[in-house]
Amino acid sequence: GHDHGHEHGHTHAEDKVTEARIEGKLRASPSLQEVLHCSVVDESDGCGSKFALVVVSTAFTGMPLLKRHRTVNEALAAEIPLIHAIQMKTLTKEQWESKS
Repeated sequence: GHDHGHEHGHTHAEDKVTEARIEGKLRASPSLQEVLHCSVVDESDGCGSKFALVVVSTAFTGMPLLKRHRTVNEALAAEIPLIHAIQMKTLTKEQWESKS
């Protein structure tokens, strides 16, 4: 059953984590509703190995920072192992509005 070798020669590309993939996962995560703002920046020149995230969610209200990060990590459970470095800012609606 090893006949699927050359057909999927570009599996590493499909396995690459992109900004859109991360943002999509975060916006779709039930535990992060409601996502008011989400910005994902690939800081590895498109390699998909280093990302900076800003996530603004109403779910973060009253939630400790560690739990916020854990919630984001859980939303990105499939992506985290493929990323070398991830930097995240998790903000509530209030924090986000007072910043801008």
